[in-house]
Amino acid sequence: EEWRAGDFKLFSVDAEWGGTQVVDCRLRSVQFCWAPGVAIYIRFMDDRGNYVFDVSYAEAGAILSPWLDRPDVLYIGHHLSVDLTVLAYWLKLKWYRKGFFDTEFAEQTVDEYASLGLDRIALRYTSKGRYDLELMLWKKANKLDSSDGYGLIPDSILIPYACLRFDSLVQLGDGSW
Repeated sequence: EEWRAGDFKLFSVDAEWGGTQVVDCRLRSVQFCWAPGVAIYIRFMDDRGNYVFDVSYAEAGAILSPWLDRPDVLYIGHHLSVDLTVLAYWLKLKWYRKGFFDTEFAEQTVDEYASLGLDRIALRYTSKGRYDLELMLWKKANKLDSSDGYGLIPDSILIPYACLRFDSLVQLGDGSW
């Protein structure tokens, strides 16, 4: 209802999951941000791998689709092709012609030798600083394998991290850099 009332059409999108591949991962969350500091974090799984909703992923996507599947609604993302695949595969949302701005592609275009991680790009171009510090310290202390992705990160760390991460996408996509 807020999206409809504000006629919001440009969203940053980001997803967190456990595993290495979109199609067999354990989708933890999807975040949508439509203005700096204004967003939703949709938590599908807790940090123990328990699915938390009483509706399926596809049913959750059906709740979002009346607004997000509109042809005039577009997305900002970092390595956007992955997050669009998550939206399409897990939530059955439309993905074709939905990409507006990809921060990773933009940085590679500006400097083909630059570090392309969102943490580095956000540090360079936004006011978010090292928003990932607590998460990085936890991963190092708990020696996670790269195939674990974000599946085992405690909610108390993952949720603030994800919220700062997608808010940085809005700052990156606002055209000011």
